[in-house]
Amino acid sequence: MSQIPGYEAYLSIKQAAGELTISTGTVRRLIKRGEIEAYRFGNQIRIVPKSLEQYIRRQKIKE
Repeated sequence: MSQIPGYEAYLSIKQAAGELTISTGTVRRLIKRGEIEAYRFGNQIRIVPKSLEQYIRRQKIKE
């Protein structure tokens, strides 16, 4: 598949779970709660990489 300029490839639930070192079930719950933006393509769920980055930033512990 060719890369479209300005387009980031979506992540699978498994890839996102690996990035966060959490279970795929936890990623699914985050999607369901609306904390991570995701889309369904056929029977597959794909996560927007920028949404994952924003989620990580929101988890920062404030001192």
